Amino acid sequence: MKVVYKYKEMQSTITGTIKRPIARIQMWSNKLKKWVKVEGFLDSGADITLIPFGLGKMLGFTIDEDNVKVLGGIGEGRVSVCIVEGNVRIGNKEFNARIGWAFDNKVPVLIGRLDIFDKFNITFKERDGLIIFEEA
Repeated sequence: MKVVYKYKEMQSTITGTIKRPIARIQMWSNKLKKWVKVEGFLDSGADITLIPFGLGKMLGFTIDEDNVKVLGGIGEGRVSVCIVEGNVRIGNKEFNARIGWAFDNKVPVLIGRLDIFDKFNITFKERDGLIIFEEA
């Protein structure tokens, strides 16, 4: 199986127009009983996939106080999350992945390494603006 995504042109206050590695995955919603299309930054620097609060509610996640953690990022940035497990589909491959469900709607969807990058050989073709997922 091979899935190819094209980088997406976006605006940046620093660089103007820039192409960013965006992947379009699907996540299972226990609330809606269907797959939901999710677009996020493919982030090889992110330890775990991160989703905003509203998306987690739509997917039917519930808060488990024992799984609340604080994630750190660039500089002093911190975000509180609940670590949940969800069903993810990339191409025709379905699997469970641990996800940081943020208690904030301002965070972007970040598709991180944990439980995802080990299932694929992922190639970033920066010059061509492509991301290629090939089953590992």
